[in-house]
Amino acid sequence: MKPGFEDMAKTFEEESNDLLILMEESLLDIQENGFNENSINAVFRAAHTIKGSGGLFELEYLVKFTHSVENLLDKIRNYEVDLNEDILEILFKSKDQMQSLVDFAINSEEDNPNEDIIDISTNLLSEISLCLENKDDNQNKTNKKEDVKDIEEDSIDDKDIEEDSIDDKIAKMIQANAKKRKKLNKKIYEIELSFHNEAFLNGMEPLEFINELNNEGKVTKITSDTSEIPELQKLNINESFINFNIIYESSKNIKDVEDIFILGKDFCNTLIKEVNSDDTDTSKVDSDDTDTSEVNSNDTDTEEVNSDDTDTDEVNSDDMESLSTTSSNIKELSTPTKETKTNAIKKDSLKKSQNIPSQVPIRTSSTLKVDSQKIDNLINLIGEMVIANSNVVEQVSKDGNKELIESVSVLSRMLEEMREASMQTRMVPIGDTFNRFKRTVRDLSRDLNKDIELQIIGAETELDKTVVEKISDPLMHLVRNSIDHGIETSKDRIEKNKNPKGTLVLKAYHEAGSIVIEINDDGKGLDPEALFAKALEKGLVSEGDDLSTNDKLSLIMKAGFSTAEKITNVSGRGVGMDVVKKNIEELRGIIELKSEIDKGTTILIRLPLTLAIIEGFLTKVANKHFIIPLEMVVECIELKEKYKTEFKENRFINLRGHILSVLDLRDFFKIKKTKSKRENIVIIKFANIHIGLIVNELEGEFQTVIKPLGKIFRNTIGIGGATILGSGEVALILDVPMLIQNLNSIKEKNKGEI
Repeated sequence: MKPGFEDMAKTFEEESNDLLILMEESLLDIQENGFNENSINAVFRAAHTIKGSGGLFELEYLVKFTHSVENLLDKIRNYEVDLNEDILEILFKSKDQMQSLVDFAINSEEDNPNEDIIDISTNLLSEISLCLENKDDNQNKTNKKEDVKDIEEDSIDDKDIEEDSIDDKIAKMIQANAKKRKKLNKKIYEIELSFHNEAFLNGMEPLEFINELNNEGKVTKITSDTSEIPELQKLNINESFINFNIIYESSKNIKDVEDIFILGKDFCNTLIKEVNSDDTDTSKVDSDDTDTSEVNSNDTDTEEVNSDDTDTDEVNSDDMESLSTTSSNIKELSTPTKETKTNAIKKDSLKKSQNIPSQVPIRTSSTLKVDSQKIDNLINLIGEMVIANSNVVEQVSKDGNKELIESVSVLSRMLEEMREASMQTRMVPIGDTFNRFKRTVRDLSRDLNKDIELQIIGAETELDKTVVEKISDPLMHLVRNSIDHGIETSKDRIEKNKNPKGTLVLKAYHEAGSIVIEINDDGKGLDPEALFAKALEKGLVSEGDDLSTNDKLSLIMKAGFSTAEKITNVSGRGVGMDVVKKNIEELRGIIELKSEIDKGTTILIRLPLTLAIIEGFLTKVANKHFIIPLEMVVECIELKEKYKTEFKENRFINLRGHILSVLDLRDFFKIKKTKSKRENIVIIKFANIHIGLIVNELEGEFQTVIKPLGKIFRNTIGIGGATILGSGEVALILDVPMLIQNLNSIKEKNKGEI
């Protein structure tokens, strides 16, 4: 970023990235649902705003490129260029190039991009230029036909004028001049512009808008109202006190003129109205008695500027001679009266905006952007408060003061509400992540010559922002693998009597205190025996290994494993699925595969909702404390003698007619046994699997602040983190998914499965 703009670089980056995402989503919507004005206008506004921001930061390479893209979009939305697949592809590439230019502006200290970036821009600009040239050739042919037709109509109108009465002549002259003005395709607008006090502090500069107006048309007159400027000792140079009245001539429609001010929509008020040139003499607009200063664009005298309008409405000499007897009456019926009316309207509108500012609608945003680090710091502080509060509760319960206990309970309840509210600030919908894969599916399906439809289900499902950020890359690997390895080409699918169009489904939903993400395709599926043979060939398994179907499917997540016959840009190097598994496990999640040959493959990822604070269930095993995520706890029962007998024989118990696998935490963590009056079984559920955990004591609910383990303990099986109790003791948080996986593997070795 250039010197002097470092403070605003982050804002520029965030806003540009948001706009580019919107731009891509709108282009994808056009491809999926066909051309529509809302989507193409959204693309245009995004490009226009990025161009304005680039101009503010003096990024000429971004402004130049985006301006050409904007020209093409303008022609498309005005139906002057037909949007087809080729042009849509150019727009997608242009969006990517705009992203590259924004990234370069943020991350590089150089003034201009390198040759590679410049070459891409040049090639795209050439393609855009060809699109515009093709449009111009077609438009010229159309215009020539229309010009011939208009000339014929004008000649007929002139003949009719000679034979009619004076009144008819006046009416037909007005009509003829209107046609001539329409041919020139110029409109006159009156723009009232005022800035909020904080506009200058946010980088708004009135001159930038004036320059942009001149780029798209012609500013014929500017009148500034300085009546609100305070006395010198009260003047704040960072606030705006001047309002502007602009007379503007352009072929653009009023929506396009409004778009010129879109960059400053939060910091200025604009009132734009189209003025009929018959009704307004721009040389006399705004001739009120207020203290104003006039600035004419391009140092052109007002009367000279308005001479163009006189030429537009000129009447030939023969007509003027025939009307000489009634010229004074015509003057009385035309300009002065209409000019007075126009000025009156303008004065009224200025009066409303100046004297009653409270009635001027100011656009306010309901969203506040806050640095994620600040949110993390806030949650960490609340976590420490939760720990400190646990200590206070424990000390108060020992003291036995009822009034103090009641006061502390109120404080604890408020702290819990505060904790929940703070956690909600980090919860974001998974749909934003899912939507980014629309472009991936589109591009890969084109590259691989496959017809694939992406379906998104459960986009509104929320989870922790930290989890969303860390799951994006694993999901990208899985989506690419489904497209490359899973879904067949249309030809192959037809041979299998399947729909020529493949389907890829991204689905998210909540289950037992966790979020489940499914990646499902209706492709060729995974053959467990073929996977085993491939793993055997690569030396990942041995000939005598006796693996279950699930174990054979899981071989695909071994490091170095790949079923691709050749290396491509998408896959084939055996890197990806093992990394996916590792990343998911680091998030305390698990990954499962389900597949059926020629039916498809489903990959399930189960993740915790948050990585910071959870509601826990505190238990004690011998002299050690363990916490189980409360949402996974189904019920607690006493370990009776009949259950002990069943458990010793086969590690199962018969719970109300259902077989329940049981894990003794003392044996699992090798804790020295102590005498205990009572033992309990905590029944938990995860991924539709129920297991029982044998513990000694049940100590109830506990707000748990998850503290990550050090590097030495990260590979400890069954432990997902730690927390500090009110007494100062450390309690370990059980990693339930890992416990279930471990218990399942033990049972499979004994030819049994949970």
